[in-house]
Amino acid sequence: MFGNESARISGQVVVNQDGSKTFKGVEIKPLDSNFDFERNTRNYLLEAAREAARRYYDPRNQGDNV
Repeated sequence: MFGNESARISGQVVVNQDGSKTFKGVEIKPLDSNFDFERNTRNYLLEAAREAARRYYDPRNQGDNV
């Protein structure tokens, strides 16, 4: 959302005779990054965006993780 996220992508790619590709058994699993709206960097631009998002998505400040 406001930073880098990582995911593991697995599956099989089949190249057909006409050059087109078919994807089989594709799975995208996000890696656990423990993302939340808490300040945890010294990047003031990123932290300002994080605070704006917290106010928008969690206006009651319930502390819900996203």
